[in-house]
Amino acid sequence: MSEPKWTPAQRAAIEDRGGALLVSAAAGSGKTAVLVERIIQRITAEEDPLDIDRLLVVTFTKAAAAEMSQRIGAAITKKLEEKPDDVHLQNQLTYLSRADIKTIHAFCLQVIREYYDRLDIDPAVKTADPAEIALLQKDVLGELFETLYEAEDEGFLRLLETYGENTGDQRLKDLILQVYTFSQGYPDPENLLRKMAEQFYMAEGDTIDQCAWMPLIGEGITNGVDYAFYTLQKAYDRICGNGEFTAYGERLEAELEGVKALRQALEHPSYADWHQAYVAVDFARMPAYRGKDKDTAEWVKNLRNEAKVSIGKLGETYFCYGAETQTKLISSLYPIAKALSETVIRFAEAFAQAKKEKLWLDFNDYEHFALQILTEPGSTKDNIIPTDAAKQMQQKYDEIMIDEYQDSNVVQEMLLTAVSGAYEGNNNRFMVGDVKQSIYRFRLAMPQLFNEKYRTYPVEKGGKTRKIILSKNFRSRKNVLDGINFIFRQTMSEAFGDVDYNDEAALYDGADFPDFDGLCGGENEMMLLDLSSEETEEQLTDLEELDKRQMEATMIAGKIREMMKAGYQVYDRGLESYRPMEYRDVAVLVRSIRSWGTTLDDIFGKEGIPYYAETAEGYFDVPEIDTVLNFLRLIDNPYQDIPLLSVLHSPLYGISADALTEIRLFGGDGLFYECVLRYLAEGAEEEILEKLERFQADLQDWRETAKELSLCELLRYLYQQTGYYDYAGMTPGGSLRQANLRLLLEKAETYENNSGKGLFHFIRFVEDMKTAETESSAAKLQSEADDLVRVMTIHKSKGLEFPVVFVADLGKQFNEADTRAAVITHQEWGYGMDYMDLDHRASYRTLSKTALAEAIKLENLSEEMRVLYVALTRAKEKLILTGTVRNLQRSVEKWAETADSVEELLPVFRLRRGRSYLDWIMPALLRHPQARVLPEPWEPTDRGEARQFLDEPSKWKFTFLEKGDIYGAEQEKQELAEEQQNVFENWDTKPDYSGRKEEIFRILSWKYDHETATMLPTKVSISEIKRRYQAEISGEEAQVPQELQIPQFGQKKEGLTAAEIGTAMHTVMEAADLRKAYDADALEELLTELQQQGRLTEEEKAAIRRKELLTFFSSDLAKRMQKADEIHKEQPFAMLVEPKEVFFDDIYQNMEEFIQINGIIDCYFIEENGVVLVDYKSDRLWQEDAFREKYKIQLRLYKEALERVTDLPVKACYIYAFAPGKMIPMNFD
Repeated sequence: MSEPKWTPAQRAAIEDRGGALLVSAAAGSGKTAVLVERIIQRITAEEDPLDIDRLLVVTFTKAAAAEMSQRIGAAITKKLEEKPDDVHLQNQLTYLSRADIKTIHAFCLQVIREYYDRLDIDPAVKTADPAEIALLQKDVLGELFETLYEAEDEGFLRLLETYGENTGDQRLKDLILQVYTFSQGYPDPENLLRKMAEQFYMAEGDTIDQCAWMPLIGEGITNGVDYAFYTLQKAYDRICGNGEFTAYGERLEAELEGVKALRQALEHPSYADWHQAYVAVDFARMPAYRGKDKDTAEWVKNLRNEAKVSIGKLGETYFCYGAETQTKLISSLYPIAKALSETVIRFAEAFAQAKKEKLWLDFNDYEHFALQILTEPGSTKDNIIPTDAAKQMQQKYDEIMIDEYQDSNVVQEMLLTAVSGAYEGNNNRFMVGDVKQSIYRFRLAMPQLFNEKYRTYPVEKGGKTRKIILSKNFRSRKNVLDGINFIFRQTMSEAFGDVDYNDEAALYDGADFPDFDGLCGGENEMMLLDLSSEETEEQLTDLEELDKRQMEATMIAGKIREMMKAGYQVYDRGLESYRPMEYRDVAVLVRSIRSWGTTLDDIFGKEGIPYYAETAEGYFDVPEIDTVLNFLRLIDNPYQDIPLLSVLHSPLYGISADALTEIRLFGGDGLFYECVLRYLAEGAEEEILEKLERFQADLQDWRETAKELSLCELLRYLYQQTGYYDYAGMTPGGSLRQANLRLLLEKAETYENNSGKGLFHFIRFVEDMKTAETESSAAKLQSEADDLVRVMTIHKSKGLEFPVVFVADLGKQFNEADTRAAVITHQEWGYGMDYMDLDHRASYRTLSKTALAEAIKLENLSEEMRVLYVALTRAKEKLILTGTVRNLQRSVEKWAETADSVEELLPVFRLRRGRSYLDWIMPALLRHPQARVLPEPWEPTDRGEARQFLDEPSKWKFTFLEKGDIYGAEQEKQELAEEQQNVFENWDTKPDYSGRKEEIFRILSWKYDHETATMLPTKVSISEIKRRYQAEISGEEAQVPQELQIPQFGQKKEGLTAAEIGTAMHTVMEAADLRKAYDADALEELLTELQQQGRLTEEEKAAIRRKELLTFFSSDLAKRMQKADEIHKEQPFAMLVEPKEVFFDDIYQNMEEFIQINGIIDCYFIEENGVVLVDYKSDRLWQEDAFREKYKIQLRLYKEALERVTDLPVKACYIYAFAPGKMIPMNFD
């Protein structure tokens, strides 16, 4: 490939030296290439070249660091090909492995390792897993609360009453962790927390005017007042001078005067004056209008009502109490805030001590320990005092390069300033980023750091600081960029998005896409689905009702199919030519992936569109991991209903829901495992029995094996023995599922290496992690080569690019949960909290909470604007926006009101009231000339002078679908499938259509040489053999007894069935000590014990046939067993036999294969080097021959199995029949 052609701005960013340089790099502007080229030029300069290890390059992710190292290595190698004898270049290749190209956390860890002697930590510390940290936090917090309870700490108990639940303290614990996490993002958490509490302190004589939040309160009120003024003025301007609306005009003038007076009062910080001016604003009843222009009258009234609602909301939030009450509320919160801060500080100290004892570090420790090493106490963001360690590191680096600078936080800013030459006046930082892509506020990123420098650094070179703007985009087609510019010029501003989207911020095309005659590029598209239309019953016949996500996914799938079918082409820069679009060229971006996984499985799966989506589920909730964890839970304790049902219903055993219901009905009340045991003893359905016997044998094997193996070894054994690992690999997404299973092995090994012991404790560890919501992500496997549609969150897509991008779910409402929290925290304004009157149990909203909630809401909306910018700038060739609305007509009317402005920038007041991305995008697009294709188009002339961009270069296509369109398409697909299914019904089969009829028939009539072998089961249960034997000797088909039982919901059960009583009798025999002679009292004691253990219900205990059991215990057989050398009960077995031994059909007589037989032997004992086999039967039969005939083959197989297992002869076989009270000998000669 040819050498890159750098733009003047890029070249300046590469070559500028001698000062701090801020590079504002728009999306797709090649910032990584510029950064790499700057490094290459620094280390390959003709004069005074640097060594690569003289640079500190800080990246946002490990992947970015690895990619940068790889790019630099490739560039050095290329230079060496030109100058193979250059020793300096050879050294750079050697130094690259030790170069400081790393994440900020990796850099902090390096500082800690080099200077650990300056910290009070053991050099053997290790980085703990986030899940371990969360569990440790939980334990430490629990211990701290116990201490505070015992001490009856007054502040803590007040805190508990205010923020705890009626019956617990979990809500307060969550609050402590929330505030702790927040504080860790700042340089001095303890000082910050105390300062936040002190903001509530009111000295004698202070009023609300002296509180810290007064500027914020004034700003919040001003926003509401300005919006009301804007809407009133807009309404007044519409009717001004129109004689028909004189009365309206007078009313609006009076209201405008009142709002103006409130605006003037807000210029002076006096809450009492604000309150007085607010009360004076009067929205009286509008006079009646009797003219003909009803539409204008209605429009004016609607606008005026908006203003009235806005002013009314101010009364509910800011002016609900007078100045004196507001002052009292703030002052009353001081002890609460102080107790909260002190409790968090105590937790932080206890948690730090716990980590120290365990020799653990977490990521917060990285930054704070590094800050402790590199800065002197008293350092601030604007006044860094470096330590001697920092000064040593300053000598190590000639330049510090910071990638993704817009996502830095205060601590990271201080760290990197400390090791730069800034303290000595040597500005050697190169910072590159794009504040429009700052989307990590939840990680405490502060775009203000970037903006401060952007506003103060000059564009001109020659000074100690300079900014360079890279605005040319080398990623996307011009129409994509024009469309993005069109939307954000109208919506993004410094007041809303923290960026003024002017000519400097706009995107300019720099990518070269050759001309092509075929279908490529094209318009940007907006696809909206109207959910309001009601469909007739006929249209919904035989169609499942789809939710809105499913319908939107159907719309997206249809568009992908349409583009593939039409032969849409994308430009492949590797091939330097166009090629047909593939699935891997498509990305679907959503704000949150939650709930989309199952939707895509249903819709994309049905459409046959392969896709990959990173699941929003926690790792331990993905199906394959949940199944294996249920194996472990059962091995630990099989008496757990949910894990047991999960495993039985899993593909491993495949017991259907109906069969599970039958087992429950058969087994009655109690735990499900007891139902399983009862069904095994007396159940009738052979298919269920076979599966249960296999499960029971497996479970016994697992439980025995678990005693001898480590956790990791046990998991490997389960994967192999069950075949589940191989099964997972054969399912859709099998590679990913197997990667998840391998990841579980790693987690188990890590757990054991970290002193975790035992199966029970590992299961508890997993449950605690799920409760703490600290699970790690599932494995990630997809690569660029996989031909899959990528579905991901917008955050995950940052830094990526795709030829075709769908930005979906644009109608999803913004998440405002953090503004509704009990306590709000803000980096500048501290706590926002309500006051709780504990005597009256009444909650009062305070100005601190109101002001902070409004400030955080606006910051969140600004970030959402930047998130939208990131989403739209991922597209290279085609941008498609999709969303759903409840009612398109009403939505268009609402968007039209926002679009009704003469300014290029849409009214910020209205944008702030947007509840979804569509509330920003659609008002902007309504001003596009092509928006006239809307159904019932919005005409700007209806609203006077509204701005329409008639010369706008971007091209848009609008598609509006109704539910009927989606259902209709689904109906057509269903009808087509039915047609295809029936197409051969009347087909004439005689003609030879292909000319190869004979050959085809020969191939289709081929038969497998060993077809009889396919009729041989690999495993068979004793119950199945017994039924086949009965059929053989009777000459009839064996009928499985069917008894239709009605579930006993709310009904009293009329006694136990014979089968249930039989199961109970077997339970007693299993539990009885057969070396003991039982009388009536001893038997009753045994039955009571079994009931207490939950193995017998009260009803079963009552139904036990005590007389029959006592007859057995006094029998000669029982006395013989008491003297036996060994007694064994409930012995499971599996053995291989020839088919002819158990099946009498001719086809089985000459088979050489073997089948496996599974069963459970009731009892056998060993005496005089011989085995005696005993099988209990509770059948209500009295003839000995009936028993012998029915159970002959079963006992014969038991005898053979025992001889193989014990290597001893079976000298006697007996059926003990409880009904007649007889020992029936069996003879197999």
